[in-house]
Amino acid sequence: MGSGKHRWRLSFHRSPSSSPSPTPDPPPEFVCPLASTLMADPVVVPSGHTFERSAIQACNDLHFVPPIISSFQASPLILIPNSALRSAILRWCELSGHPLPAPLPLESALHLVRRLMASDGGPKSCSTSSGDATASVYSVSSCSSSEIVEETPDDPLESEILSKLKDPRVSEQESALISLRRATREGQDRRISLCTRRLLAALRPLLVSRYQAVQANAVAALVNLSLEARNKVPVVRSGAVPALVEVLRCGHDEPRDHAAGAIFSLAMEDENKAAIGVLGAVPPLLHLFCRPSEGARARRDAGMAIYHLSLSSSNRARVVKTPGAVRAVLAVAKEGGEVGRVAMMVLCVLASGRDGRTAMMDAGAVAALVEILKKEVEEEEEERCVAVIYGMSRGSGWRFRGLARAAGAEEVVARVAEKGCGGEEVREMAKKAVRAMRGEVEDGDGASSMEGIVASDGALSFSRTVRDFAGGDLDGINSAEF
Repeated sequence: MGSGKHRWRLSFHRSPSSSPSPTPDPPPEFVCPLASTLMADPVVVPSGHTFERSAIQACNDLHFVPPIISSFQASPLILIPNSALRSAILRWCELSGHPLPAPLPLESALHLVRRLMASDGGPKSCSTSSGDATASVYSVSSCSSSEIVEETPDDPLESEILSKLKDPRVSEQESALISLRRATREGQDRRISLCTRRLLAALRPLLVSRYQAVQANAVAALVNLSLEARNKVPVVRSGAVPALVEVLRCGHDEPRDHAAGAIFSLAMEDENKAAIGVLGAVPPLLHLFCRPSEGARARRDAGMAIYHLSLSSSNRARVVKTPGAVRAVLAVAKEGGEVGRVAMMVLCVLASGRDGRTAMMDAGAVAALVEILKKEVEEEEEERCVAVIYGMSRGSGWRFRGLARAAGAEEVVARVAEKGCGGEEVREMAKKAVRAMRGEVEDGDGASSMEGIVASDGALSFSRTVRDFAGGDLDGINSAEF
């Protein structure tokens, strides 16, 4: 007994010459890009960037554009707590032995931002002749004309529209919005010249106007502005997304449908995906997409918005975690037609992740897809079903095999694999799915060998390109002006 106790002591003995292991540096994503410290209270701004709360609050208070983003809507300030990142930071501190981060006092943050503004390299800031370090890109009187961003309008119509938008009379606001809506239908150059920070700021509160005509014209004009690729990021950074989400939730019918089209358009830009998801667009889009009583165009736009947002892993998780969402999307897929095709695209993306595959199997996706395949369906619909089944077969193991056996999936999918028609990619996916059903592949087999499938940020699509999978030009779907 004594010798055993002695051996335990020896196993934990540290020689006098040994020194404690140094505390590791935190991962870069845990560090505030402004304060350069481990974040205690990380928050997401509409641009999608994450900062320590007091640091970005100080930027707002001093009207300073943060260095790492090209534009910044100072008021109203929208901050979304990044709870997942905060939990990850605390977990890392626990495992690494690093001290827990302390919130940055606002006074310290203000001092930090003033130093950034006063420095020669302070982006988008300028100081007054008296040395006042609080002047910024939003201060017109203290900056030279070459340093002012968008203060001089390129389009004469902008001044006229701005004047009316700021008029308290509803009739003048509606007149201005009709003019803007008409102008943004004139072509690319006009849409680009009218997408200014000042105009977007004036447009934003009218998106949630209680007057139906004002709201409808405001949202329609924003859709038109968002059609240009170079306008998509500025529109999101203007703070328009929370207003669009509010319209989706409780807006009038016409502007609500336009709002789905606007978010679809904005979601096509990769830089916007995370911010749109953080700002709460996924649940109301799912609600609109999955309601058979809604108009076909509104449902299609909502579904395409979900598809593009789901190409970001964080948004895929939001779809999966929304109660009843996967089951509802499956029901849409069974409707067929254009909305059914879009639903299949969403399911294919969800099948690219383990959580998505689990949620789909929980929702009865295997049986539902086999039921579709047993019917006389068009070749394209058959291909989409096979793609989703193949996605679910990857790494799903015994549970997928059991569900496939219960649904009689092997015979149905094998028939697709043996058919002479259809693309080679589809037949190859069908063969691999059948092998998985028979247990002839190990879990995860095929994850690194993706013939016929392309992975883009975890999303699955036919190698013929996603456009072929959708049955049309996805970019062109959202080209309609309002």
